[in-house]
Amino acid sequence: MGIDQRKYLINQLFMLLKTAQIHDPGNRAFQHPVEQFHGLLETMIAEEGVLTLESIDMGIFLNETKIRSDISTFGTFRFIDNLFAQKDIGGIRIQEVPSLEELAFFVQTLSKDSAVGAETLNGLLQAKGFQSIELLMRQAKKTVAKEDIKSSVVNAKQRAMKNYIKAIDIMKGTTTKAITAQSSDTRKAKRVVYNLVDICMEEGFSFLGLSNIKNYDEYTFNHSVNVCVISIAFGKNLGLSKRQIGELGLAGLYHDFGKTRIPTKILNKPGRFNDDEWAIMKEHPLMAIKEMIGMKGGFEEIDIKKMIAAFEHHRNYDCSGYPQTGIKKELNFYSRVVAISDAYDAMTTNRVYQRGMLPTVALKILMDNAGTKFDPLLVKAFVHTVGIYPVGALVQLNDGSMAIVLQVPTNPEHMEFPTVKVVLDAQGQRHLAGPVINLANTQGTGSALSVVNLVRPEDHNINVAHSLFGDALEAAKKDAG
Repeated sequence: MGIDQRKYLINQLFMLLKTAQIHDPGNRAFQHPVEQFHGLLETMIAEEGVLTLESIDMGIFLNETKIRSDISTFGTFRFIDNLFAQKDIGGIRIQEVPSLEELAFFVQTLSKDSAVGAETLNGLLQAKGFQSIELLMRQAKKTVAKEDIKSSVVNAKQRAMKNYIKAIDIMKGTTTKAITAQSSDTRKAKRVVYNLVDICMEEGFSFLGLSNIKNYDEYTFNHSVNVCVISIAFGKNLGLSKRQIGELGLAGLYHDFGKTRIPTKILNKPGRFNDDEWAIMKEHPLMAIKEMIGMKGGFEEIDIKKMIAAFEHHRNYDCSGYPQTGIKKELNFYSRVVAISDAYDAMTTNRVYQRGMLPTVALKILMDNAGTKFDPLLVKAFVHTVGIYPVGALVQLNDGSMAIVLQVPTNPEHMEFPTVKVVLDAQGQRHLAGPVINLANTQGTGSALSVVNLVRPEDHNINVAHSLFGDALEAAKKDAG
C-alpha cells in the first residue's frame, strides 16, 4: 500500500470508530462502514501479512511506517491518539482478516466499553472466542533518551523471553490436542511470531541471543522455537519484508511439526537409530503435512508455505534427501532458509546423548555441504548473519580472560572483533556484570584485545542464557516483588 492508501485506511478507521459511538451494531449506518473497512483489511493483509497501527509519542505508525500528519489528517490522528490514550493502549494488531462479526464487536468495544488497558480489552475479545485482533501495550517514545537506553534494552529482552516461552507452550500443546482443535493455537503462534519479528526489527539487543536458551528435556519444542528465532534474524539480514520474515518465522516454528507424532522412545533414543527407527523418523515431514491438513478453519497462504517448508527441509538443495518424490525440483525459498537454521541449531545444541558442536565447527560443516545439502548463496549469507563468533559464543581473549559474545560486527572488515562481555578474568575470577568491550575499538592501541579460541561454556560452568538475559530476569523479579 502506498502512503495515500494508508492515510485512507486510517481515515476509514476514524470514521468507523466515530460511527460506532452513535449507532448500535444492528444499524445499517454502522454495518456499511464495517464492510468497507473489512475490504481494506483484506487488501492490506493480503499484501503485507499484518496490520499494525500504533500511536507512539503522538505519532501514528502503520506497519512501522510513520504516517505524516497534514491539515487534512490532523483531526483524525488526534482523535485516534486520544482514544488510545484514554483506553491506555498503544495500538492494534490484526494478523488475519477477522469476520465481520469480530470486527464489529471490536470497534464497538473500543468505542463504547468503559474497560481500559490492552490486557483487559484483549480478554473481552478472547471471551467471545475472537483471536484475529490484538490490542498492544502502550509504548514510550520511539526516540529513546540515552539515560533510558539500558532500561529499553531490558524491556525488549523481557518481551522477547515472554514470547519465546509462549511459543514453547504453544508447541507443547500440539502434542496433547486433537488436530481438529489446534486452529486456535496456530492463530496464537502467528501472533507470537509477529511479536518476535517486531522485537527483532527494533534491534534493542542481539536478537539471535534468544537461540542460546536450551532445554535438554524438551529438545523438540525448544529446537522448533530456536529455528524460528534463527530464521527471523536470518530473514531480516536477507532484507526480506516484515510479512516475509513473519512467514519465515512460522515456517521455522512448524518445520518439525510431524515429530510431535513420533514415539518418544524413538525421538529421544540415545545412539544411532536402527533401520526401522530411521524409517519412522524419516516419515515426520509427511506426518507434518497430514497433521496440518487435518486442522479445522481452512487455509491461508502462510499455511501452505509452512507446509511446504515442513515437507522440504530435509530434501536437500540437490534433492538427495528425504522424502523422495521422484521429481528433481528446486526447493521453496523458505525451505532452503529453514534447512540451514535447522541444521545449525541441531548441531550446536547439547542433548542428553550428544554434545553440541562449537559454532565454528557447525559453520564449517554448513560451508562444506554448500551446493549439495544447502543453498550455497544462502550459506554465505548465513555466515554473515551469525558471524565468525556468534552471539552467545564463549571466547578466550589474548589477555587470558573469557567473554560471552554480545554482538556481531556489522562491518565485514571487523568480523573478527565482536562486542563481548567478560565473565571470567585472567585470574579465573567470575564476573556477573563484567565489562562490555567492543574488540574493534581496542585495535591499534597498546592493549589490543582479540579472540584466540572458542571454548565450551559448560566446561567452565557458565550459563550463556543467563549471561545474555540475566539483567532482564533480575528486572522481572524486582517488578514481581
